[in-house]
Order: sequence, then C-alpha cells, then structure tokens
Amino acid sequence: MDIVAPAVAGFFAVTSAVLGWRLKRVSDEKDRKASIKKERLDELKNLYMDVVANFDGAFKQVAAQSEFTLSDGFSTTGARLHLLAPHSIIELYDEACSLFDSWSILHSKATPPRREVNA
Repeated sequence: MDIVAPAVAGFFAVTSAVLGWRLKRVSDEKDRKASIKKERLDELKNLYMDVVANFDGAFKQVAAQSEFTLSDGFSTTGARLHLLAPHSIIELYDEACSLFDSWSILHSKATPPRREVNA
C-alpha cells in the first residue's frame, strides 16, 4: 500500500509532462503555420503593390511620351506573379499587359508629335 501513492503521483507527473509537451508541440505547429501564412500574404501584398506601381509608371511614361524604361520591372514582376499568384490573377495580369500594350500603341499614334518652341 505504501507504493500505490508514489506510483500514482509518478504516473500523474509523467502524464502531465507528456500532455504539456504535446500541447506545446501543437501550439508551436499552429504558430509556425500562422507565420508561414502571414509571410505568404505579405509577399503577395508586396507583389500586387509592385504590379500597380509598374502600371502606374508605365502609364505616366506613355502619357509623357518618354522612353519606356520599365521593361525590366515588368519582367521581374511578371515572373514573380507567375510563381506566386493564383491562376485567375495571372490571367488578369496577362490580359492587362496585353490591353496596356494595345493602348500604348494607339495612344502613340493618336498623340500629335511634340514640337520644340524656341524661346
């Protein structure tokens, strides 16, 4: 009878330690998954901001009739987009690029040539 109380106490101590370890492991796994999800979301937000910035800069360059200097930016952003974004977003991006290309050609044809005014 003297062994029963220490055996029960030992069993509960070991069981408590094992349960604590397992709960900690599950909690760490949830934290890890949440961290990965947040990193992915932040990466997509930055990517989408780059897409908008590229188009904004491209529209400004076409409107100002300046030389197009964003081809590297569009190439890099397009590659990142094809790696990270869902298929529906990739299709919309490709369509927007095609529409922008068509618009920029039409805009260039419709805009009268610049003339220098000698002052």
